[in-house]
Amino acid sequence: MRHNLNSRPLRAGILWLAVLLGLLAGAPAAHAQLLRQKAYGTATGQETMGAMASLRAGGYLLGGSQYFGATPNRPGELYLLRLNAVGDTLWTRHYGLRGARGFYVQHALEDAAGRVLLVGSSFTSSGTTQDDAFLALFSPQGDTLWTRRAQSPFQDYYSRPQLTPAGDFVLAANLEGAPQLVRISPSGQRLQQVIVAYSPSDLGQLGLLLPANNGGYWVGAYNSTPPYTGNFVRFDAAGVRGIELPILPNGPAFGDFIYDGNEYIVATGEGVARFDANLNVVWNRTLTARGYLFGPDFIRATPDGNFVVGGGINTTSGGQDLGFAKISPAGLPLRDTVLIRPGNETLCGLAVAPGSGNYVFAGSGSQGPIGGEDIFWGELRRSAVTAARPGLAPANALTAYPNPVGADGVVQLAAGQALRGTLTLRDALGRELARWPGSGAPTQRLALPPSLPAGLYLLTLAPADGGPRQALRLLRP
Repeated sequence: MRHNLNSRPLRAGILWLAVLLGLLAGAPAAHAQLLRQKAYGTATGQETMGAMASLRAGGYLLGGSQYFGATPNRPGELYLLRLNAVGDTLWTRHYGLRGARGFYVQHALEDAAGRVLLVGSSFTSSGTTQDDAFLALFSPQGDTLWTRRAQSPFQDYYSRPQLTPAGDFVLAANLEGAPQLVRISPSGQRLQQVIVAYSPSDLGQLGLLLPANNGGYWVGAYNSTPPYTGNFVRFDAAGVRGIELPILPNGPAFGDFIYDGNEYIVATGEGVARFDANLNVVWNRTLTARGYLFGPDFIRATPDGNFVVGGGINTTSGGQDLGFAKISPAGLPLRDTVLIRPGNETLCGLAVAPGSGNYVFAGSGSQGPIGGEDIFWGELRRSAVTAARPGLAPANALTAYPNPVGADGVVQLAAGQALRGTLTLRDALGRELARWPGSGAPTQRLALPPSLPAGLYLLTLAPADGGPRQALRLLRP
């Protein structure tokens, strides 16, 4: 497999500094807990982040993609950003894969030798084929050690990876239409491949991979449409299938999780939950941040024995904002934070900084200060209570419901003023997929293209009078 290893520096700057100063003006000093924030990108490209790894040597590695919409026929590239502990750029790397037009990065995992495995999907054409799954292992200096790409007529993808005591990578995978348990050596050799599908209730969809207290793993396989029937299958360390449990009601509730060898603390689509070693629910909590309901995407342990969770909140700010909450071991909320800024922001990484215990976060913003969509990185003081007042959000915010989009592909738009202008739907690579005239009313019903595959999309409203563009992200599960 051939790689394009030419490196181009990215520009870094302060992220939405003017907006931040406006939010903090007149606020008590105790509320100014956003310690650092920076942006990374280029004036001609669109940069999208996928995952962040907190490195043992200090600092962070961001993995994502870059798309050059202004350059005809130039494919998107996979790229890495190496940051120090305060967000300064140490180096960047760009890579291409033959035949790939763009990338999604979903996960990043560092091993004991400081190598980082990126896990994601690649696109081969403009929506005419299914996505391909890829793995790429990089040295601590960002050099490519190996890549693996799974190509088939099906939607191929990998789960969040785990490390074995021997230093191998274990992943659940959906390859060639079948859920599998895969173990790969640090040299890229496939050491184990076990098909998970075992009964008619498993319809070829991959759930997730969880470590089990027998040294093995739980793998979930399920139907991706209601009623989400399926099962968790338990494997031992040798890959031998063991007991089976039904998938939890309303689908696999597990998202990001912390496992202590006996219990799981899980960030779910509904909030936070605790499960015992046999996946029985100990407690389940819904969460709000500054009065908004949100389902966190990430969870991390804090030095004081509590947990911090982070995710996106659809509020009145004109898109998706960032929400953080500190919770106790019993799931009780202790503090919460909402960062309200223009456009849409997607949280793609959360870490607890060594020593200070501050919260470090990173992701993508649709209205970056450098050019189009940029990457952001920030640090919150761990005693954070509030970062912005919801009343400062613009009154003409564009919102969509439901989001994630339902099976019928119909969404209802709403705004604080009449929708006049042009609505445009684009994919993650910036390609236009559909266009509608604004309804001229504060609400509008949209039917998305029926062939739209699962993924993340950007819907923008360009006002007819040339006013500020509004944008929001739509998730098609």
